[in-house]
Amino acid sequence: MAARDRSARDTAYLALRSQIMTMRVAPGEKVNEVELAKGIGASRTPVREALSQLAAEGLIVMGRGGGYYVAGIDIAECRSLFEALLLVARSTARLLIANAPDEKLHLLHEATERFDEAVEAFDPALISQRNYELHTLECRLGGNSYITMLGERVHSHAQRLAFMSFSAAGKFGHPDLSTYYGSVCDDHWDQLQAIERRDLETAERIAVRHVQLFRSRVIDYFSTDALADIDLGGFPTGG
Repeated sequence: MAARDRSARDTAYLALRSQIMTMRVAPGEKVNEVELAKGIGASRTPVREALSQLAAEGLIVMGRGGGYYVAGIDIAECRSLFEALLLVARSTARLLIANAPDEKLHLLHEATERFDEAVEAFDPALISQRNYELHTLECRLGGNSYITMLGERVHSHAQRLAFMSFSAAGKFGHPDLSTYYGSVCDDHWDQLQAIERRDLETAERIAVRHVQLFRSRVIDYFSTDALADIDLGGFPTGG
């Protein structure tokens, strides 16, 4: 693939992924290939390649009558998502302790600082993106390509839930969000320190606690009326 085509595909991928993650393109909404191509100044070929990549990640689905749709958010599948998050978190903690090179740990430090900066800016889109970047970096530094592939997919789906639950706070006045963010930041730094000490027991315990913390936030979000005006279920299948 020519560098220009690859650049156009990557631009289309990042643009559409950002729209999906921040709900600017809602679950179940049909993707307008023409408008997306026009928006990035590219042909439809790299756009379709980007859509295929997003489909492989489970963020885009094909309608039976043709066309691409943003994948719905199936509340019933959240249990499976959190089971996968827990599996990835524990595996990644073990792999980091065993395999992460000391000279690469500064990358985790920098990613953790970037997350904190997003929290200070109180930017839900940036917070969820920086969180995704931190945890997928952990997967890569663990050195297992299969866990990395699984982690990237699982954390990608978690990112959309994270944005929904974080951004709702501004609209619905969630009273404990500052406390929640503080706990998330503490977990990130505590985990990094455990990795630096090669303390497997502590690292794994924090990894589990971190997933449980996110799960509690999502459950709290679903228990409000925050979903009342959002269609989460499925997508049109007739065309």
